[in-house]
Amino acid sequence: MVGAKSSTTLDENVTHIVTFHKEGQDLPRDWVLRSLGGEKEQELVLYGHFCHPHGQYINVVYQDWLAESLAKGFILCEMNFMAVPRM
Repeated sequence: MVGAKSSTTLDENVTHIVTFHKEGQDLPRDWVLRSLGGEKEQELVLYGHFCHPHGQYINVVYQDWLAESLAKGFILCEMNFMAVPRM
């Protein structure tokens, strides 16, 4: 698998945010966004791809994506694990 780094700050270098949920629990998109911090952090997740040099989104995914990717030995598609679906 590709190496990952953890970060204590949310900036344009972040590619994924992993968030926790209980099995079968669907968290409202607005709750997840508010949990990320203030307006700056929320806008970075929603609109950061416009200012990223490669148009990269910050994918906010549930921990299941990370756990299943590690278990299978390769990176799974994030779309089935999105905590903040793209608009």
